[in-house]
Amino acid sequence: MGLFNRKSSESASTSDTASYELGREYAIARRHRDRSAQRQIARKLERDDSIDSKSFGKGRQDYEAIPPVSTPRRGRRR
Repeated sequence: MGLFNRKSSESASTSDTASYELGREYAIARRHRDRSAQRQIARKLERDDSIDSKSFGKGRQDYEAIPPVSTPRRGRRR
């Protein structure tokens, strides 16, 4: 495994990859403060019974474990 390889033995064992990806999408929307996407995914979770909540949570946790990239602030004096 490489240094930047996202795949691990744990993520490969998730039973439902669609739920896992949906969890990652929710975490991305949450990090970027995209409320409309968060609500859309939450409504999809409520409507669809086929979504595995365990895989969804695992995808969300895996993305949240990645630290955010710090961007340089504009207008900062040196």
